Amino acid sequence: MELKLYFQSIKRSWWLILITILVAVNIAILVLLNTQPIYGVNAKFIISPNSELISTQRELVDSLDTLDKRSIISTYAEILKSNAIVSQTFQSLNLSASLLDEYVISVVPLPDTNVLELTIEGPDAEVAAAIANKNGQFAISYMNNRYPVYRIDFVDFAEPDSTPISPRPLRDIGLSLIFGLLAGVALAIVREQLATSIDSLRLRSNIDSASGVFNQQHFLRLLRQHISHKPLETLSVGLIKLNGLDEIISVLPQSIERRILQQTTQVLKEQLRGNDIVGRWDKSTFSVYLPSTPAKAAKSTFERIQEYLDTTMRINGDQLAVELDPHIGITVLDGTESVGELVDRVIDALDQAANQDSHLVLSHPSET
Repeated sequence: MELKLYFQSIKRSWWLILITILVAVNIAILVLLNTQPIYGVNAKFIISPNSELISTQRELVDSLDTLDKRSIISTYAEILKSNAIVSQTFQSLNLSASLLDEYVISVVPLPDTNVLELTIEGPDAEVAAAIANKNGQFAISYMNNRYPVYRIDFVDFAEPDSTPISPRPLRDIGLSLIFGLLAGVALAIVREQLATSIDSLRLRSNIDSASGVFNQQHFLRLLRQHISHKPLETLSVGLIKLNGLDEIISVLPQSIERRILQQTTQVLKEQLRGNDIVGRWDKSTFSVYLPSTPAKAAKSTFERIQEYLDTTMRINGDQLAVELDPHIGITVLDGTESVGELVDRVIDALDQAANQDSHLVLSHPSET
């Protein structure tokens, strides 16, 4: 179910995902255009026993066994990239010492071998290859003289490569596209969740928590919107005051008051249509407006509601019985008045209902 909601969020916010992808790709292109290419070259060296110092097969085997100690290989690796060898290399090539920061030198032993790989990375492939080869020559001379038991020599000389190791346009743009897609999807989901949360908070602020229907402020807002959108539509408005509740609400526990209001709400919803709007006007009064409903139909609807509410309401089984004693005022929109005038007339109708035997009054516009 959650996956379905996520897919719906992505579908609704496709434009946000597209924008995120475009932004990510454009940023990648700008970075590529302003990034200096870096080239990498490799030279390989092999370390082996010095055959001139070995006279028997047994000595050769012992030398190879000793060479298996990684400390020997690591020592040779450190010498290859030592400051002394690197500085000598730069001087020999007439390179400025300031270029040392532009070329990165690293040496790694290849797994399960006696081979070292020297890597030079820098902005010029030709210069990087020259550094690697010259550095190797100086290191070979130094180590072969200092450690005559073993010899180190080139396996592969460094060759300049015209393809930079970074940036790589196709790879980088592809990665930026994937990143933009993932970021866009994440933003779309977060946006939908935030929108849902805001809508929930907005809806909660429009609902009366005790009865579960709209509060007076939002009821009037909906009424104004309806009239502004359909000014010529016949519309009926009613106020239902529960006199029996009004008399005891001040002494009722909050939980009992809530149960009474919720049961009243249930009755109203069962007797009204799906497009009819119900609100809580004040502590003991409900408001209702009926779209596309003339006076006769409205009166019939409210008489039915009065009949259902005029019975004894029992709370918690038979532990508490409440006589709601509903009084109802009704009026009909005449198409020329404001919402304020409409509300004044329905309030007058409710006041008149208190003096009528039926406790229900329908006020026509012509009567005011």
